[in-house]
Amino acid sequence: TGVSSGNHLWFSEDGEESHCWFVTPKDQPLGGKPEAAIAKCVSAARWPWEATGWTVCGKSHRFVPAPNMQFQLVLPAAELTVRIEAPISLRRRSSRADAGAEGRAPG
Repeated sequence: TGVSSGNHLWFSEDGEESHCWFVTPKDQPLGGKPEAAIAKCVSAARWPWEATGWTVCGKSHRFVPAPNMQFQLVLPAAELTVRIEAPISLRRRSSRADAGAEGRAPG
């Protein structure tokens, strides 16, 4: 089990390893350099969760089998972010000033 790390997951039909799924770091452009991959799977599977035979980058940038690696489709939880600009904070009047203002007629 694991949680998405925000890395890029993409598929390529070009290059030396045709029909290959790649996982590349999020600081690399999507579909960028396959040599920047941290995991890959040579597979013509239509979806990454159908692909088997994943390998991960080990020491000296050599790929080693990761037989338990797999992807699963997880529906996202609804998330709503609301940002508003707060009005400029006015200084609160002292309680004595509030008491005096209450007794005055609207002007």
